[in-house]
Amino acid sequence: MSFRDAVENSRLGSSIICCVAALAITGCGTAADEKVSRVSLYNDTNRVVVLSGCDGADCIEVKRISEEQRRRDLWPPMTRGRGGSNVSGVGVPTVIQVRDSTATRLLGCLPIVVPNGPVTGLVARVSQRVPCRVSYDEDVPWPPKPE
Repeated sequence: MSFRDAVENSRLGSSIICCVAALAITGCGTAADEKVSRVSLYNDTNRVVVLSGCDGADCIEVKRISEEQRRRDLWPPMTRGRGGSNVSGVGVPTVIQVRDSTATRLLGCLPIVVPNGPVTGLVARVSQRVPCRVSYDEDVPWPPKPE
């Protein structure tokens, strides 16, 4: 399943499921404690980008992807994800790499962090991307709320 399919089907794929499962198994949280927030992705720029999930050191690297995956994960200008995505509402970061249309150059990351969830109506805009890092502060909310 492509990242775009995961977003449009209201799932972020196996990485977030593994994070939630790990929390429940390790005792850091239980299924009853898990809070889920809804975040919508929006390519509010005038360029075509490729959006793909990443984790840890993978977030600062541009790993080669297949042409098929690149085409599936393309987001044309002014494209909004349908339905939003479920992300952890207890501070577990969900990081999305933003690449150029060829998927060969890293433009930044969308480090979605919702420490005080659940929340609805959040929008992660491509124009708000930040430099990619290996880890993100679990207590600092992102995306920024509109003023």
